[in-house]
Amino acid sequence: MTKETIKIDLTAHEGLMVSASNATLNAQLAMQSISSVVSSITEISSQGLTNDYITDEDFQIFDIKAQELYTLSSVIYQLISDTYSALIDADKVSAVEVANLLLNSSGVSQEDKEAIKADPNQAVSNIQKHMKESNQ
Repeated sequence: MTKETIKIDLTAHEGLMVSASNATLNAQLAMQSISSVVSSITEISSQGLTNDYITDEDFQIFDIKAQELYTLSSVIYQLISDTYSALIDADKVSAVEVANLLLNSSGVSQEDKEAIKADPNQAVSNIQKHMKESNQ
């Protein structure tokens, strides 16, 4: 399934933050998927080609590399966040991230998803407003 995202005008720094956040989220999902597959394969694969040519240690390397990718993307995101925090509207970036998560959530109605797609700027404004109200 292709991940849906909203398109709104962001500064270059804000766009970089959203991209880094998406990379971190995708790396986390990949890490979780790979870990699940690796543990399943090593549990159920006691014979056949998998057992003959690939050891449990070989599978563990995939798991470790996925964890490293997630760690590196998290570090890059934090570096970007720390470096550009004074130059961005963090609430706006967070609201864009929330809107993108809502678009891809199975728990959100199709009507709400269509409203986000129809007017992404208003959706981001509403999310920002709700986030500020929640923090008070």
